[in-house]
Amino acid sequence: MLQSDVTRQRKDTLFRYLAVVWFRAAMPRQALWRVGARAKVSDTYSREVDPRARVVRGEQVYDREMLSILTSRAYARGIALAENAARGRFPSDDLPEHAHEMSLHELWKLIGSRRKWKRKLSPAELGRE
Repeated sequence: MLQSDVTRQRKDTLFRYLAVVWFRAAMPRQALWRVGARAKVSDTYSREVDPRARVVRGEQVYDREMLSILTSRAYARGIALAENAARGRFPSDDLPEHAHEMSLHELWKLIGSRRKWKRKLSPAELGRE
């Protein structure tokens, strides 16, 4: 595999982890499979599951279970990446020994304030002249 392919693949994975953390912060009470489906954490299972669908008792649940597992892993890795980045160790998804527990509510407030700030910027400031 070429170096550019490795870099692109790693970048795609990092952004996928970030998307899971952001969607989890936006939907803290939703089931993990719903978060994973919205964040498109899996090329296979995210397409198979509708995040707005009503869960019917006795229905085949394999796809949702697999998506929950993949979403849980992606969320844990995304949190570890963020914690390590704050400590100057990027990219590393090994959770530090004394990691802080992240509040999803506080994280969503931070994301919201960043979005408001970004909307106030002019196209020139955003580099879109």
